[in-house]
Amino acid sequence: MVRPWHLLILPCALSILAGTAEEEFEVTISLPMTAVRRGDSVWLNCSSTCKTTSSLSLEARQKSMKGLHEPGWKSAQFLNFTEEMSHVSCDITCNGTTKKANATILTYKEILLKLEKSSPSQNLHQAYNLTCHVTEITALRSLSLTLLKGTERLHSWKFQDNTSVGLVNRTITHPLNPKPWDHGQEASCQMTFDLKPDEQSIIAKSLRLDLKTAVSELYRAVVVAVSSIVVLGAWLLVIFTYCLTLR
Repeated sequence: MVRPWHLLILPCALSILAGTAEEEFEVTISLPMTAVRRGDSVWLNCSSTCKTTSSLSLEARQKSMKGLHEPGWKSAQFLNFTEEMSHVSCDITCNGTTKKANATILTYKEILLKLEKSSPSQNLHQAYNLTCHVTEITALRSLSLTLLKGTERLHSWKFQDNTSVGLVNRTITHPLNPKPWDHGQEASCQMTFDLKPDEQSIIAKSLRLDLKTAVSELYRAVVVAVSSIVVLGAWLLVIFTYCLTLR
């Protein structure tokens, strides 16, 4: 039996349920913060947990190539980032409610990584300098530069210590004394962004640099020499055995 007060409560209950459903969906965009070399492009993905998405847009000032699109999901490649900082917006409408997620794209001119002798000495056990140089990057306080040997963090510098504004150049250097067992490892420089106090996102990386020092080269030369002597000895043994059979 439907009572009159039921009719008053029903619209309120439906409104509350609808509002709860609207609040449940989330919008995410891949790479909320990234950095690219000036003039390069980047792929971004936008998605939602809404099951009845009515509209979805992924927009920026940059020209974009035609990407992929499915209900509740879209991917596009944005071209030729030249500004110091650009923003891409993802807007999704679900059950009449619109939510958005934003991505920030920084540009830099170059990230260079070099391994150089710390002195002109020819001492095989001398130290080297591992240097990472980033040019023309916006100095955001949440950015960091880190030098690595393999997965080992050697040295890190935070842009929050920088007093300049706008585009800056930054060089970090760490002394390195590679051991013979370091031969074949890779050194790299990466730029990270602090998403949270305990969470970092890698937004750019340098090319990797193989560690080939004078010590490792000497060891390799010794190995090659020993191998050559062994091969030569084997051939001499074959020749000597053959000569014996001719007697």
